[in-house]
Amino acid sequence: MVAIDFIYGTLAALPLGLLYFLVIIPNTQQSMLLLCISLAVLGFFLGIEVQKRRLGSMGALASTINIIVLDNPMTFHFSQFLDSALGQIVGCVLAFTVIFAGAG
Repeated sequence: MVAIDFIYGTLAALPLGLLYFLVIIPNTQQSMLLLCISLAVLGFFLGIEVQKRRLGSMGALASTINIIVLDNPMTFHFSQFLDSALGQIVGCVLAFTVIFAGAG
């Protein structure tokens, strides 16, 4: 069940990470306070969903932070985001198949 939670969470993290990487973080880059607030809001709402034990929320929390490629200095290239996101999704699906192949 935990593996399915991470699959759903990783798929939910793709649009959420896209929103953060291409819209929110570039617009808050001039202010460290706004950047910290935006990441705190993400953690707050996903943390509430984890507490409610919603399916996919734990995977979304971990995968969203993993998908958002934080760099210094930040560059916002879509190909960099897509590479990170697809790598995360493929890794999650491969882990899922290894778990269920070993259990069967």
